[in-house]
Amino acid sequence: MDQERLLAAVLLTDLVGSVPLYERMGDDAALQQVSDCLDAIREIVAQHGGDFIHSKGDDVLSLSRRHATFTISNGKARFIERSSSGTFVSMGPGHEVFVRREDILLFGSGVISPGRRSSLGDAQVLRYEITSS
Repeated sequence: MDQERLLAAVLLTDLVGSVPLYERMGDDAALQQVSDCLDAIREIVAQHGGDFIHSKGDDVLSLSRRHATFTISNGKARFIERSSSGTFVSMGPGHEVFVRREDILLFGSGVISPGRRSSLGDAQVLRYEITSS
């Protein structure tokens, strides 16, 4: 069986203090400042070979090809996590694990959420499904 390998890192950012910023500066000025910060984040991600995935409010989800690896070998899928902050992997109800600099066998379908717990309905996760060919 062919082996497929994908190196990936996920960057999830959230600007701290944006709500008080809006209260202090007003909507238009604060929106401009937040937009400038988000543009800078997108530019830095692009400079390092990453791709902008999604933005909601002052959150940004980006993907790069570093820090984590997905491998498929002998019909088994593995997630190999190499970051210092760790990742939550949910493989269905009752099967959520936290991994940091280790690898796990993936099964079924679920979500991979860098740095924080997440639900299947969260828009800022990587969704996966393991199927047989």
